[in-house]
Parts: sequence; C-alpha cells; structure tokens
Amino acid sequence: MKFYGHGIVWDKDNDKALCTFENGEYETDDQRTIDLLTEAGVEHDVEEPMSITEMGVPDLKKLAKQQGIEGYSKMDKEELLASLGNE
Repeated sequence: MKFYGHGIVWDKDNDKALCTFENGEYETDDQRTIDLLTEAGVEHDVEEPMSITEMGVPDLKKLAKQQGIEGYSKMDKEELLASLGNE
C-alpha cells in the first residue's frame, strides 16, 4: 500500500522509525505497518481487498462502525470477522 507524507513516522512500541517518506511517498506490504499508518490517519491509496478476511483491523472496525455493531472498538480481527458474518 502506498502512503503519502513527509519526514519520518516513529514506531513508539519498537523505539525506532516505522517509515521514512521519500519524495513524499512510502510503500509497504507489511500489514503491521499498514495498520499503524492507517490508524494514525496517514493519507494512503485505497486498495480494495478481495474479501474482508484480507482487511486489516482498522478497516474492519470502520466497517463494523458503519454497520452499527456494538463493542467493535474492543474486538480483535477474529471477533470482527465473526460479527460481520464471515467466520
């Protein structure tokens, strides 16, 4: 996934740089990095996953919120998928 920004995004959990933007762009396939950058609100290209099982937790939570599922904010990926009807 391609992200847009400037400078460095710090990974506070690992106390090191998560990513460094070059020419205003950063591209990765690492799901943890994608989830962290998406949660931080970093602008990115929208890539439509083939199915919701391929979606990251932040996007699953957005979908659950849109569908009015209660308690979605504390659910993990498996719980979100089950609540969204895809066990």
